This record gives sequence, structure tokens and C-alpha cells, in this order.
Amino acid sequence: MSILMTRIPGKDLGDAELYEGMTDDERESIFAELRCNPQVMRRRFHPRGKEQICLVLGTAVKSVRIPSHAVGPCESESEFNDHLFSSISGHSFETREKFEEAVGIAERLRTMRHPIVFTHGDLKHYNIVVLDGRILGFLDCESAG
Repeated sequence: MSILMTRIPGKDLGDAELYEGMTDDERESIFAELRCNPQVMRRRFHPRGKEQICLVLGTAVKSVRIPSHAVGPCESESEFNDHLFSSISGHSFETREKFEEAVGIAERLRTMRHPIVFTHGDLKHYNIVVLDGRILGFLDCESAG
């Protein structure tokens, strides 16, 4: 598994004409690749080490779901979680009880350990390039890390 940024032929999987024109065998082949490719990425590719949370180039993770829209790079999951928890606010909850319940769930999730893995970050149908019933590549990798 490697990352190569280049122009490639094909159409995105979100193209209705492309998808409707595929045979059942082509669709099944693509679904099989979609099950396999992310697993391979997650198992084999650790560009910055097994614990660091960052983008491929070692820069901050950027997302509208993150307070201030960027964090890191973080040397550990704990550091990443500390940033996420730093701006917890109950203003969007109907009641204080619902807010506290959500925080409790988040705290329990925070204690669960799991491997830090490489991921695309935005793997949607329109970011998957297909040609002749095969996946050629993934677009929009700026969120990968």
C-alpha cells in the first residue's frame, strides 16, 4: 500500500450513470475492494509512528467536528482527547441532565483503548475513482492520517 498523488482516469463512484451501467459482477468486485483496501491501510501504514495522531505530513488534523477546526499533531490519544474535551459546553443540550449524560458516555469512550490507525478521513462515494469495474484510487486525501 502506498500513497501517490497524481491524475488518474476514471469516474467517481458517485456518478449515477457509471454506477447504473455496471454489471452485478463489477459492483461486487468494487464492494470487495472497498472492504479490503481500508483494512490494508489501517494495518500497514503508520507514516508518523503508531501513536501519533496527525495528517500524513505530520501536521494538524483539520475537521469541522474539532474545536477551532484543528488539533495537533498529538503524540497520543490522550492528548487528542484532552483537546476535544477542552471546549465541552452544555449550551446545545435541552437540559443539564442530558448534557451530563452525554459527557458521561464520552468519558467512558475516552477510557477505551484501541489502535491508532491510518485512515482516509473522507471516504465517500464521490472520492472513489473507478474504471472498468475496478477501484483505481481515492480522491480528496487531505484529511488522511
